[in-house]
Amino acid sequence: MGLRIIVVGAGIAGLTTALALRQGGHSVEIFEKSKFAKELGAALGLTPNGSRVLATLGFSFERARASQVTSWDVVDGVTLHTVKSMDFSAARTQFGFPAYSVHRVDFHGELLFLAQRSDDKDQEPVKLHLASPVVSADAEEGLIVLEDGSHHYADLIIGADGIHSVLRPFVTGSQQKPRFTNLSAFRFLIPTKTMRDDPALENLMKWKGTGAATLANPDDLFPKRHMMWYDCQK
Repeated sequence: MGLRIIVVGAGIAGLTTALALRQGGHSVEIFEKSKFAKELGAALGLTPNGSRVLATLGFSFERARASQVTSWDVVDGVTLHTVKSMDFSAARTQFGFPAYSVHRVDFHGELLFLAQRSDDKDQEPVKLHLASPVVSADAEEGLIVLEDGSHHYADLIIGADGIHSVLRPFVTGSQQKPRFTNLSAFRFLIPTKTMRDDPALENLMKWKGTGAATLANPDDLFPKRHMMWYDCQK
């Protein structure tokens, strides 16, 4: 018989962990504070090794509308002349899987679908408890306590509750506050059709193509300031 496992947090890490553990024959419950009424997020990239791991969990890149990344260009941010170009088109042949970019909402949605899928007779679905914030835990007892006062026990408790983790102090022994790295990222999504329909962007869209691009200072290819641009939905 497998273990009874509780995962706190149903983000990408929590869901992926739950899928892997369920595949190993364990019984998994997830407790998530959000209601998932409206998921947010920009996009993320998957290298071939990550794509391979997801595929073993049954992840469908087609359902997730992931866009295959075939190239990555570093260009002069002023002239748009290519400084360096990397060809990823042979990734499937070389590594067994391609590189992808995917909208975070689609990515998370596919993980949720897999976790709750009940068509596999050999694996019971992951039990997902939404709007269930955890306020305390006891690692020795295998116990979590919810905001409503209810107690839940398991053989193993896994914390995947993000940067403001409730469980982290029970691992480290003290509350570790996030430390600013002096780096910031400003992310946004623009529908491709909106850009294609704008006459002022016609030449820019032709130049862009389907690959990923980094617009940077050619004298410093890894600058403090640069812009990444890539498709994230097929």
